[in-house]
Amino acid sequence: MDTHSLRKFNNLNVWVYDTLTLELIDSFSSMQKAADYFNVDYRSLLKHLDTKLATNKKSRWILVFSKELTSPPIGGGWIIKKC
Repeated sequence: MDTHSLRKFNNLNVWVYDTLTLELIDSFSSMQKAADYFNVDYRSLLKHLDTKLATNKKSRWILVFSKELTSPPIGGGWIIKKC
């Protein structure tokens, strides 16, 4: 990914949900702020952005989206994958 693309994703609004309850943990004004909250590099969140793959951060299974969730994904449930 080039630097321009990384900046684009870094300035993206991010919604983070608890995988088991789909409860909104928090929304962030940038990928970097979400990464700071979880004390990780933002690229570790970026690879899970807008996927059905959950990731474990701060001892919580989370889902990361660029838009607020309104319903579960079409065609099935979430996938919890240890990353």
